[in-house]
Amino acid sequence: MQGLPRYIFETTSMILCSLSHICNTNRQYRSEKWKLRFNASKCKVMHLGEKNTKHTYKMLEADHRLNLEETAEEKDLGVWVDNQLKFTHHSAQAVAKANQILGLIRRSFTYLDRQIMRQLFQALVRPHLEYGNVVWNPTYKKDVAMVESVQRRATRLVPGMKDLSYEERLRVMDMPSLIYRRQRI
Repeated sequence: MQGLPRYIFETTSMILCSLSHICNTNRQYRSEKWKLRFNASKCKVMHLGEKNTKHTYKMLEADHRLNLEETAEEKDLGVWVDNQLKFTHHSAQAVAKANQILGLIRRSFTYLDRQIMRQLFQALVRPHLEYGNVVWNPTYKKDVAMVESVQRRATRLVPGMKDLSYEERLRVMDMPSLIYRRQRI
């Protein structure tokens, strides 16, 4: 904090120390009040932003201070997020899981007509692609294309529709595109 007058630096340090003390005191109070102990080995720190100073955070456990592990991406409530608040990893995970289920459908059924494929896709595959999409709605073209590719692949599995364009396959199967469904929400 060079260039700042000494009293501003001391005041800022004092405020940060006070906030840190208040947070630790509140955490300890809640922990005792609710009879829930924090497990410091399960706690992690994610530094957000490029200009973050990346302080080392410590947590009291069994009368000694433990440095908290730093992480670049973390899964919370089923959605992966990274330290740049991008959801590319989550998109890739959702697409991989949806493709696995689509492969299972392809191997399990000898004949897939339009109605059966539509019902299977809507019940088994699409929930993996749409879970939490209000939060992680893909904004990059590559992520949008990756998510949409699963439905493209699913519509090609129906006999007699392989030669049709994607839009025609959707119209015949009476299914909206995934892009349209996300915009509708």
